Amino acid sequence: MLPSSFYELAIEFAKKQTGMVDQFTEDAPILASLPMEASTHGLQNVYEEIVNVDAAEQVDLDVTMPEINIETKLVQENLSKFGAIMTVGEDLAENFGGKAKYFAKRTPTFLRKTGMNMEYAILYNVLRSKAYANAKWTNAGGTANANYTMLIVRWMPGENMGLYDAKMFGSGKVFDIKKISGGNLYDIEKNSTKMLGYGQRFATYFGTQIANLNHLSAVMNIDLDDDGAGDYKYLPTEMMIDDALDDARAGAGTMIYCHPKVKRALGKYKSARLNIAVPDKNFSKAIDYWDDIPIITSRNFLKGTEGKVV
Repeated sequence: MLPSSFYELAIEFAKKQTGMVDQFTEDAPILASLPMEASTHGLQNVYEEIVNVDAAEQVDLDVTMPEINIETKLVQENLSKFGAIMTVGEDLAENFGGKAKYFAKRTPTFLRKTGMNMEYAILYNVLRSKAYANAKWTNAGGTANANYTMLIVRWMPGENMGLYDAKMFGSGKVFDIKKISGGNLYDIEKNSTKMLGYGQRFATYFGTQIANLNHLSAVMNIDLDDDGAGDYKYLPTEMMIDDALDDARAGAGTMIYCHPKVKRALGKYKSARLNIAVPDKNFSKAIDYWDDIPIITSRNFLKGTEGKVV
């Protein structure tokens, strides 16, 4: 059974920032659903990776048993820091009715964008990057710089997980927010102009651990442009998707991630099998699962602008 998702965990522990959590994950559905575990040592997570292990052997009765050797190595995964400083000039703050009202007004927009950036980092800097680097990907055939990616990952406790700093969540926060200069006026710079103003610092720590590459795969070079005959140029075939699921050893805890346009395009395989009767008023080719594996979409995938991967 998978542990709590980022959203569930944040709502449970960060009771002081419930509204902030909603804003943070509003446009980052993959981040919100990511299974999470506490790191072992604050900003570092240390785990044991099995390099080699002996198996039990068939032996005769009442004879000496062979000794099993398990070779392991310690691996460390560091959490990343996501942070920023928000400032406001003295006069603008006054027009807003004070610095507190200004920061409260601007924070939701900042949080949504931050959640989107964190999700993009998970998709491209971790999952897609590791799938490519370890030859865990299938080529859908796209040749131009107009491609999409589909990612498949099986989340498993202790292996492939999101990581959080228990100390920060234990203090009731997803984001640590501090007033700069004690909330007093200090010298800031806005649009290359120096002025007096106020500032707040936002920071959080987050990691994504992929310790088992056997449970990761991707389909790249998906080109959904018109091929000139009313079809997609390079949509992955059903066999390609099935093979990618096999490559990730899909099972409990597996997710398929893609852009909404890729998910809609996959509906082609459903529509080819639909039987429509005269009374039917709704034609739906939408698919939410592929062989019981949920498909989760995000607009934080690049929309048809990925370069060809070779």
